Amino acid sequence: VVSTQSTGLEDDLYKADSNSDTYEAKVKELESEVTSINNILKKMEAAEGLKTEREEKREENIRVLDPPPRALSLRAENAERQSQVLEENILKLETDLEK
Repeated sequence: VVSTQSTGLEDDLYKADSNSDTYEAKVKELESEVTSINNILKKMEAAEGLKTEREEKREENIRVLDPPPRALSLRAENAERQSQVLEENILKLETDLEK
């Protein structure tokens, strides 16, 4: 009876050891897959960061190149005043030359 139990226990131990090897191999395979996915994720995060930087630069360029209408209106008013002053100066100079 003891030898039968011993043989049964040995068989169970062999199966457990065999299963252990199989599970360890599967764990190593999954760890490798997780590492690979982690590397891909890091690359994607870096690419996303670069994409965000490019978008921010583009938006800043748009803000610089496309001022708000109010700013354009102020610039136009200033240019008009300067034009009037220059025209007045020209008229004065022409009058002075005629004298």
